[in-house]
Amino acid sequence: MAKGLALGYLLVYNLACCLGWLYVLVICIQHIANDSIATTWTDVELPLKIVQTAAVLEVIHSMIGLVKSPWQTALMQVFSRVWTLWAIMDTTKFAQTTLFFTLACTSWGLVEVPRYLFYALNLLNAVPYP
Repeated sequence: MAKGLALGYLLVYNLACCLGWLYVLVICIQHIANDSIATTWTDVELPLKIVQTAAVLEVIHSMIGLVKSPWQTALMQVFSRVWTLWAIMDTTKFAQTTLFFTLACTSWGLVEVPRYLFYALNLLNAVPYP
């Protein structure tokens, strides 16, 4: 029973993160295509904060044994992004209106969408390649 609940929770978590990052990615791509990079932050701020901060749960997942990843590695990876978002991007207006902000969000989305999808498919033993 507990294993089934953990599997269900991780599946929902990974799919929600995949969809959240896909939403962030679509917003960024729209701003790039419309040459409106300076206003990306306005549209992406809330979903970006939610999905990026949700990654803190990955450290907890490691610490309580839901996943096999070492919690120290997860902590370093998550902390660097959360720090960048909350300590730099959120507090510095200039950082919110630059091409570099939009590129950072776009690159995060390009990495996270397939990563979370892979994790979800792996939980279902449905990864299309070994």
